[in-house]
Amino acid sequence: MTLPVMFACMLALADPTAATGIQRPVWIEQLPQEPGRIYALGTADLGPFTSEGRALAQASDRARLEVVARLRVSVKGQTSTTTRTTQMGSGGSSYGYGDKTSRDTLQVGTQAEDLPGLTVEQTYLDATGRTAYALAVLDLGQAEASLQGRLTGLENSRHGLEKERSRRARWRLRKLQGDLDRLGELTALLSLDPLLARTRAERVIVDKRLAALEAADLPPLDLGKCAMALRPNIALPPAMEEFLSSRITESGLKCREAGADFRLELTFSGGSKGPAFIYAEPQFVGSILYRLEATAQITDAGGVVLAKAPPISLSQEQTPEGLSAQFHRQFERRWGMLLDQLLAELQ
Repeated sequence: MTLPVMFACMLALADPTAATGIQRPVWIEQLPQEPGRIYALGTADLGPFTSEGRALAQASDRARLEVVARLRVSVKGQTSTTTRTTQMGSGGSSYGYGDKTSRDTLQVGTQAEDLPGLTVEQTYLDATGRTAYALAVLDLGQAEASLQGRLTGLENSRHGLEKERSRRARWRLRKLQGDLDRLGELTALLSLDPLLARTRAERVIVDKRLAALEAADLPPLDLGKCAMALRPNIALPPAMEEFLSSRITESGLKCREAGADFRLELTFSGGSKGPAFIYAEPQFVGSILYRLEATAQITDAGGVVLAKAPPISLSQEQTPEGLSAQFHRQFERRWGMLLDQLLAELQ
């Protein structure tokens, strides 16, 4: 081996990026600094049983959590480790260092889940060092604008209920209380004092209106004045869609998409080709197993789950004939459960 080749190999061993030609990102050692943006680094080990994609996902989760931790959010079950990293140049000289902090959590508060403007901007996989890195950023301007829009939406919802004296209005005001509480946590977390004051003022108005409805003798919920939209995750056979729509109307609800109060969400699973109403599953013996698997739930117009039924799982060999009829029978029982839960939730 010639001297130049030996020297090149030594450089490649000293600097893992030399062999791949991929430049190690600067943000791993020094986070970017920009007005109105908060950055954080997340890392994950690429272990023997951890895929590259999984390691990058873990690093991304930890980066987001680190941003939230910088905002002093309450995190349950949190552990934190900090390590000092030193990057070596040729000849053993040090040319950079930095602290890496990893936080793991069993449960993160709603602040982390709801925080708008929080994204993972970049990721990097160091295959030689067996480490995945992620850079998360919180855009404070985007977060504030999003929270302002969210509060405006809640105020409009309350305005729409001012003249309604019903159990449905009472239930919606209860939901508004929870939405305003979560919004208040986020605005306090971001130190948005004017928005926090506006949120608290809206909460007082909602509390007063709800107290009046709680004290009133309200008539039972009239399903005839409510509408439900059918929301499957796939295009259903026309006969099946007609069957489901008829179940909705026979219960007294109107079945329509526009302005629906509730949604009947049906989620069908499937094989390797994705969701399907009925899908074929080849067996080892050469036969075919036909399957129909679905879950059903009722949500409000905002997506809050009000009722959920046990999943439906049907299968038979050789032919799919008869699975639709079996689904009808299974759904009939679950539909009764869903309606009972819905009425109980709105009382």
